[in-house]
Amino acid sequence: MQRIGPYLQTLRGRQRITLEELAAYLMITPSLLNRIEKGQLHASKHQVFQLASYFGVEAKEMLLLFQQDRILAEMKDKTTLEEGCISSTLTSSLMHLTGLHIKRHANMMRELSLLRESQLQINTYKPPYPLNLYMESMVYYHGKHLPYERILPDGAVQLIITLNEHERFLMTNAEKTSDRILQKAWITGVQKQSLTYRLTHHENTLYIRFHPGGFYALTRIPPSAMNHSTMSAELVLGPSILQLREALCSSKDTNDMFQKIERYFSHALSPPETAHAVISYMCQHWKMPLPFLVRKTGYSQKHLIHLFKKYVGITPKYYQRIGRFNEVLNHLQTRPGKVDWSSVVFDHHYYDQAHFIKEFHHFTGLSPQAYLETGTTCSKFMHSQHPW
Repeated sequence: MQRIGPYLQTLRGRQRITLEELAAYLMITPSLLNRIEKGQLHASKHQVFQLASYFGVEAKEMLLLFQQDRILAEMKDKTTLEEGCISSTLTSSLMHLTGLHIKRHANMMRELSLLRESQLQINTYKPPYPLNLYMESMVYYHGKHLPYERILPDGAVQLIITLNEHERFLMTNAEKTSDRILQKAWITGVQKQSLTYRLTHHENTLYIRFHPGGFYALTRIPPSAMNHSTMSAELVLGPSILQLREALCSSKDTNDMFQKIERYFSHALSPPETAHAVISYMCQHWKMPLPFLVRKTGYSQKHLIHLFKKYVGITPKYYQRIGRFNEVLNHLQTRPGKVDWSSVVFDHHYYDQAHFIKEFHHFTGLSPQAYLETGTTCSKFMHSQHPW
């Protein structure tokens, strides 16, 4: 069976790409990429999309290898997972699991089976300078999700544009019932907790993701005005966003779509402001104590907090909580094998296990163990057949 690590090495060799070049594109260190290629770490799902785009291969092909690797890493006897019969070995492979709930393995196998059956297209695009100072990426997704999707907080604003007329329903976490109907285009502000959607049909969607502070720098609309949830993009950006959507629906291919989005936001570009540079520095160094960041920026603490809330939509301390939470998710997603919960609590500077569990539940609505049992492949999106 082809493993994703050797496959990446083969692709790099064919295209004469050095480890350092590919690591720079992924914005990770060469040593981390080397560990991914050796199978010591999993790539993140976002990195898998980036790799498929970089090498010009089908995202589905790369995702299949990615998911098979994750399943193999969970099994004691990896020889039971042979190419072409992975979906038929579920019962026998359960006998070889150690320290992992059977439900997690079943969910991972189910996702692999759905991936094989789906007609999936995913294209990613990184905008060029200077737009990349404000916008992280654009992703086009065409395929079929499970009926429910939960988006976890990560400190960013996102614009979502659907290219069909199917509705998406925003669910209330407490009631698990449809609360609002979303269609055409909407914006998710900086979330404080997870958002759950109910989907009805195949997805045909564009996701435009902004760097922290980038949305405000481009639009002058404070993320805090969106109440940390979702708002109609037309209410926020005006009728022009629906005109953009119409243009996107008539695009000849995904590259044409990305160029139209780039032109739309490039009109708002202006020389970078000192305040935006300060906010970017704070977000890149979010692990540092706030008094240290205050001294580095030269602003008073009160003014710095005001700027951060204005550009990002939350306080620096809350952003640090979200950053720490996402580091935990990355740890759970990229480290093969059994989770050492004591190390997770200690390494990510939680007071104790109770504090960690409380924070995890606050951001996901699930316990850490229940999150693992979902077998989700992505640290930011969870999909399920049933509401949690």
